[in-house]
Amino acid sequence: MADRNETDNRAGRRDSGVASNPEDSTEDFKKKYNELNSQIDNILTETMKRSNRIFMESELGHLVTNLVFNASNDGIWAIDRNHKIIRANKKLLRLFNKKAEDVFGILCKDFFPGGCPMEDMCPWKNIEKGEPIVAQEKTLVLPSGERCVFRVAFTPLADLDGNTIGLVETFTDITERKQAEEALQRANRELEIMAREDSLTKLANRRKFDEYLEVEWRRQKRAQKPVSLIMCDVDHFKNYNDAYGHPAGDACLAKIAHVIRQSLHRVSDMGARYGGEEFAVIMPETDIDGARIVAERIRNGLKELGIPHSRSDAAPYVTVSYGVASMIPRDDLQPWTLIETADRRLYLAKQKGRDRIVADDE
Repeated sequence: MADRNETDNRAGRRDSGVASNPEDSTEDFKKKYNELNSQIDNILTETMKRSNRIFMESELGHLVTNLVFNASNDGIWAIDRNHKIIRANKKLLRLFNKKAEDVFGILCKDFFPGGCPMEDMCPWKNIEKGEPIVAQEKTLVLPSGERCVFRVAFTPLADLDGNTIGLVETFTDITERKQAEEALQRANRELEIMAREDSLTKLANRRKFDEYLEVEWRRQKRAQKPVSLIMCDVDHFKNYNDAYGHPAGDACLAKIAHVIRQSLHRVSDMGARYGGEEFAVIMPETDIDGARIVAERIRNGLKELGIPHSRSDAAPYVTVSYGVASMIPRDDLQPWTLIETADRRLYLAKQKGRDRIVADDE
């Protein structure tokens, strides 16, 4: 009995001890409250810092983008899906003498005098199909009247979800490059002509003669049609140079070449300076009679021209001797066979007194 009373007394003392110290619970609560507030403050502070950093990075990115946009040496604009201009850089505005307030919100086709030069090949369809870039070359007329060639590159303008909401177009002036390319092409064409044209007579040179005869020989071999050749040599040309001088001799050759050129009535016929005072005429799809007619036409033209030649025993004017040959190409014949035949007949013409046409081996 006494033990139970002692136990109850101890329990009573423990209960009365908790109830008698309420300050301890209040301190614990304040401590936890302060810790929670501190954590909230830290979270808010970190959130603000992160927000400020994101904002600053965004502003910096916008600033850099704007600087690059306006510092570009190319003209740039952005248009929305309705083809309205939403942004244009300073370079593009200067090129076309425009003000920003006059450009924003207008249709892109109204930006250019006379309408959009790219309208017939608008890149929208290609961009909508997923092409990352579409490039075109266009000649644009500036307000000054100057015509410039631009490479216009179109790229999609996308939102945060990747949806195409417009186009960014970059105008790169390639006028000087195109002019340089065209000049190079002209130079190459001139070199090509020089490589195949005799500079004095403006007829084909020996290289072109060989190439053309080879090509026509193969072609007429397939078609089984004749190729004719006239070999011409100026009579007593050394005597002419001795009497009148080499400049006069060059002028004489140029005049003979002109007569040859005037005597050829078909595009496929080609006159050439074979070497020195010797000329040649290739006539595809022409038989021996047709070739003889052309040779006679040249001979009569020189007679009408009447270039004086005091040291010729053939005539008192410059004359030419002609050897004419014609062949239908076949396997046992070669182009040089035609040349040898015409050359042999030219030699016969010289032997027979010059200023004449020989078209057979008699």
